[in-house]
Amino acid sequence: MAVKKEINYMRNENLKKIGVSIEYTAEQILELKKCSEDYIYFVENYCYIVTLDHGIQPFKLHEYQKKVLHSYNDNRMTIFMIGRQLGKTITSAAYILWYTLFQSNKTVAVVANKDENARETLARYQLMYENLPLWMQQGIKTWNKGDIELENGSKVRTSATSAAGLRSKSISLLYVDEAAVIPNNISEQFFASTYPVISSGKTSKIIMTSTPLGYNHFWKFWNDAEHGRNDFVPIHVPYWEVPGRDEKWAEDQRRLLGEVKFNQEVLCIAGDSKIVLKHILIDEPFTITIEEFTKKLKTKINDIFYNFYYEILTPTGFSPFTGIKISHQNSIKFIFHDGSHIETSYKHRFIENNKEIVAETLKISDIIFNKTIVNIQYNYNTLLYDPLDVAKNNQYIANGLVHHNCHFLGSTNTLIRSDIIAQLSYNPPIYTAEGLDLYEMKDPNHIYTIVVDIAKGVGGDYSAFVIIDVTEVPYRVVGKYRDNTIAPLLFPSVIYRLAKEYNYAYVLCEINSSDQVPHILYEEYEYENLLFIQRDSRGQKVSSGFGGPNMQYGVNTDKKTKRIGCFNFKSLLEEKKLLVFDADIISEISTFVEKRGSYEADDGYHDDLVMTLVLFSWLTTNLYFKELTDVNLRRLMYEKRIKEIEEEMLPVGYMNDGDKVDIQDMVEDGDVWAPFNASESPFKIPESYLTSRL
Repeated sequence: MAVKKEINYMRNENLKKIGVSIEYTAEQILELKKCSEDYIYFVENYCYIVTLDHGIQPFKLHEYQKKVLHSYNDNRMTIFMIGRQLGKTITSAAYILWYTLFQSNKTVAVVANKDENARETLARYQLMYENLPLWMQQGIKTWNKGDIELENGSKVRTSATSAAGLRSKSISLLYVDEAAVIPNNISEQFFASTYPVISSGKTSKIIMTSTPLGYNHFWKFWNDAEHGRNDFVPIHVPYWEVPGRDEKWAEDQRRLLGEVKFNQEVLCIAGDSKIVLKHILIDEPFTITIEEFTKKLKTKINDIFYNFYYEILTPTGFSPFTGIKISHQNSIKFIFHDGSHIETSYKHRFIENNKEIVAETLKISDIIFNKTIVNIQYNYNTLLYDPLDVAKNNQYIANGLVHHNCHFLGSTNTLIRSDIIAQLSYNPPIYTAEGLDLYEMKDPNHIYTIVVDIAKGVGGDYSAFVIIDVTEVPYRVVGKYRDNTIAPLLFPSVIYRLAKEYNYAYVLCEINSSDQVPHILYEEYEYENLLFIQRDSRGQKVSSGFGGPNMQYGVNTDKKTKRIGCFNFKSLLEEKKLLVFDADIISEISTFVEKRGSYEADDGYHDDLVMTLVLFSWLTTNLYFKELTDVNLRRLMYEKRIKEIEEEMLPVGYMNDGDKVDIQDMVEDGDVWAPFNASESPFKIPESYLTSRL
């Protein structure tokens, strides 16, 4: 191989500068062709990484990393959820290296919540690049901590996420690292400005990777991907798929993290699987397929059928469970030597001798529960079922085998239990515009309440309200509005329009900072269904607002009100008497944590929407609210009020010119009254009157 002199870039002997011509050997040409066509081969044979124990080593991919690389290459959008220190960033850096090295004029943007985090990904790219043989490299035009440009026109840029970080830049591949760590407000603005850039090309890609961290924007993207509501292909790698990561390692990591996070594992079985149940009021158990049982359940919210009356058989007896979750997934069907079978998701776990066995690790001739696997079938898009929250050790029995059901790992200091948060699933709104999301249009026969939280409108906290259908229990959040820039002078007009639309909803405002908004709503818009608050030595209560001392235009969120509201909010949500489908509300619920004896948003998060539900929950404890939402009582109150108004009304007067007077109208207590005539005596009946009557 003949190489020109002065081949190094900026005296770095590991980099080739531009303009260097190389005479390739036949073997090198074959290698270049093979690497350009096979990214797995390229990574395993030419990429190097740094390990803590052995220093620089060849990058030998695990099976899950190969699966991830295939998804990156085969799909435009991939969302990758995996735990900490499990190789997501280095795997992504390797793909970006192959992508830019063997394709011309590609621009890759690597973004993270901070510049240094994005540059860490680029540093791993640079390490692998510097360990490539010079004959495989592209010449270097730009090489620094934040930017790289190659001779073939491909570039890698790094930046922190911001509202206009990638606006007006043509991006071939966007890599978002640790997406869940990006603050919600920045994430919303960032993707609003970035999506049009990415979607402008037919081959542009988005790769989003993260360790899960609560119910935020990353969870929303993931949830949408699982339900087919966006174009992302979801990949979840549980820790046990990574060699060397056992339960002890997992427990160590949990202790180290101490963060709000979730790991909702889909561990399901097919509909023909038989479970054993018994009614809570009847001791006799019965066997039924999980599909048939699910059809008997009447209460369905999203993909979950809720159970209130049955217990399921577990290794330690019958246990209560929340319900059945259904989903479409690829499945594995195991056929045993005795003719029986079981069909599960790939990640489903069996429990034998207190050890977990992941379904996809089983092979023909393996023995499980004294049954030998004689055949395995792989099926696509199967409808699968999973019992939720089985009380005893998250285990149940189906087809004679012990299974592990869906469980949730979350914060221990949230107001709402983590397993309840795990069951919350959002629906896409049927209408959305400028901070307003509606999930149900009004029903003319329903009763609605709007609860308002007011901010200053200067870009910090949000002015927000929720619209709740209170016609019957369970109450339902049918709409929400939030905006952190709307001025208090303009906010009443938004409230008025929505309240009027939803059958003149009853409106409760929080007035800790000012009562300007409800004052404008009542006095200027003349909105009569504003709920007034009366304060006395015992606290605050909802009042009709007809005068009286200590009357307020809304409620002050003092310690007592907040304590009652939080307690009742917890009860309503956990007992499924309040249904929430909004992603922003669910996100705030997951970060509404205990602090200094009360509850508020965790650091870096908001609680404006949650607080509207806390105040609503306080409102439901008021007798006046119960009277307003009792349909029969409301009718009686309305009729009573109309009668009072009619009785209190002054009689309507009329004028008479005196020419004709009805004698019946002029008789009172035996006296006859007539119009006064100055030419006749006022003490007798005027002749003109008598004449007119004759």
